Amino acid sequence: MKLALALRLTFIAATFALAGPALADDATAASTATTAAAATTDTSAAPAATDSSTAAAPASSPTDIVAAPPAKSDPDAVVATVNGDPITQLDLAVAEPTLHDALAQVPADQQYTELLKAVIGIRLMAKAASDAGLDKTKENANLIKFTQDRTLRYLYLQDKMTAITDDAVKAAYDAEVAKFVPQDEIHVEHILVATEQDAKDIIGQLDKGASFEDLAKSKSSDSSAQGGGDLGWIGKGQTVQAFEDAAFALDIGKYTETPVQSQFGWHVIKLLEKRKSAPPALADRQDDIRSQLQQQLYVDLTNKLFAAAKVVVIQQPGATPPAADTTTATPPAATTTTAPAQ
Repeated sequence: MKLALALRLTFIAATFALAGPALADDATAASTATTAAAATTDTSAAPAATDSSTAAAPASSPTDIVAAPPAKSDPDAVVATVNGDPITQLDLAVAEPTLHDALAQVPADQQYTELLKAVIGIRLMAKAASDAGLDKTKENANLIKFTQDRTLRYLYLQDKMTAITDDAVKAAYDAEVAKFVPQDEIHVEHILVATEQDAKDIIGQLDKGASFEDLAKSKSSDSSAQGGGDLGWIGKGQTVQAFEDAAFALDIGKYTETPVQSQFGWHVIKLLEKRKSAPPALADRQDDIRSQLQQQLYVDLTNKLFAAAKVVVIQQPGATPPAADTTTATPPAATTTTAPAQ
């Protein structure tokens, strides 16, 4: 997380260094940023509702804000004050992912000032809401607490997910490969026609030396016709049974001497090559493996917390009793959403 934060601070210091010295009254840029909803990658880290409090303030703000992009990455550097309350580079770094989509709609040389305006606007509105006592009502207090709980849950999971390193993914991949059992694969061509007689006529032409590929191009109704009927490499279970049985029974270079019927029509099949399947490359598996490891870690962590907690579910009048003891119930399934770096 520290590395991600450092990179984000560098992004603010370097990329936003293009911004001008003052916040111009650009109505178009401001309205774009204002109307864009704030979006987070991990919806579990923020309230489900989105509102204009997360958008940039309008350019017609009466306060003359001077935006000076930071020259270096210093999380404690104060970039502005609001009624004496400091806003630091760290505040901007934390806010940037939430406002990223809105900022992307603003010209690059205005993004820093729009980000700063958005954070200032959020700070001012939050203070106004607090002064109005909106955080004291029962419903709002519960919403704030729930939002805080979800954010802490996200931070906890993010911290634990650092255990899933590239080495861990590679180890899981190696374990898969160790269990991999090569399967028979064949490279085949085929010609698909409507009737058995059509298929017999094609076999007769092949017996006289006609080109299989040419016949496929001129006679086959399958989408593979333009490629000479080439279906590429297939394994067992990838085609209908009748086709599979006939194709795998052929010798290399041979074609079926009698038509093969399936629900698609009548086939003439030719076997080109045979081989044993190879395990998928790490590059093709690493994303799925990482996701599986994340889901398993989520389940393990949740089960551990459930087991250590004393959970008592109060049965409500008229409610249907649970089918199982809820104190040992299986926790909710893991989310596969990748959270933004913090």
